[in-house]
Amino acid sequence: RNLISAQINGTTVSSLPFLRRCDDNTRQLIASILQPRLFIPTDCIVQEGEQGFEMYFLKRGRVVITSSFMRAPLRVLSTNEFFGESCLLGSSLSAATVKACTYCECFSLNRDDFQDAIACSPFAEHVKVDLGNLVMQAKLRNHRAFQNFLTRPKCRHITGTSDTPERQA
Repeated sequence: RNLISAQINGTTVSSLPFLRRCDDNTRQLIASILQPRLFIPTDCIVQEGEQGFEMYFLKRGRVVITSSFMRAPLRVLSTNEFFGESCLLGSSLSAATVKACTYCECFSLNRDDFQDAIACSPFAEHVKVDLGNLVMQAKLRNHRAFQNFLTRPKCRHITGTSDTPERQA
């Protein structure tokens, strides 16, 4: 059963940038613990401000990521993209809401299962460092996008934040 699961989910796991330096055995183990999840349009997959315990991989479908700070979407993700990776490092609360736009086939990776899977890997520290770098890059990208919305008049109009950036802070 684990071998079949690893075969089916192997390409999903191999595409993850923070597992590139990982050995094949650990990648196969992670592939075998992925859980299939289905969501219908408008399903809330992740709620902003709630504790996150799972990372999600979009096998098929499209999701929208929003924040209570803006009316406009932060990002739209589609097939073969992922979200929620910061929870694998023990992040406290979800920074955004993720909702299904279409029917979505996903795989989820539970934080505790992930920690157990990499615990015995000689590459565990590399995985954690690479994952941490990925999370920081995403936060920086989101911060830049947010700053663009605050400083550009057309963006402020779209998001409904017509005040000056100084008043928003």
